[in-house]
Amino acid sequence: MYIKRYTQRDSTPTIDISERRLWFAIIAQALSDAKYRGTTLQELVEKKRAIVWLKKGSIESPKWLLNVCHFAGYDYTYVKEKINKAMEAGIFDFSKEQLNIYNKYINRKPHYKQTRWRISL
Repeated sequence: MYIKRYTQRDSTPTIDISERRLWFAIIAQALSDAKYRGTTLQELVEKKRAIVWLKKGSIESPKWLLNVCHFAGYDYTYVKEKINKAMEAGIFDFSKEQLNIYNKYINRKPHYKQTRWRISL
């Protein structure tokens, strides 16, 4: 969790460099997951979640990406602009093979002990 540290002079929170790196790693992992080109089912599920997170933020908090950018020390509008350009360029698109694998997973009938297979995004 993010811990606010206050300086002696004022009440402005300062963020340690290691904390900034941690928050940057969250953004980097989401971008890495969104760019995934393989066909492993679990990684495709993570790819979809990362794309949704980069587009809309999390379901619980649409401003999650904004907060992560802030804690990482990056300008949210700049990051969002770059993400939108990458999406328009098709960098995060699913290949046909990836879509086939992902759609088979989504459309699977649940096992008798499982209540649902559909991923809630």
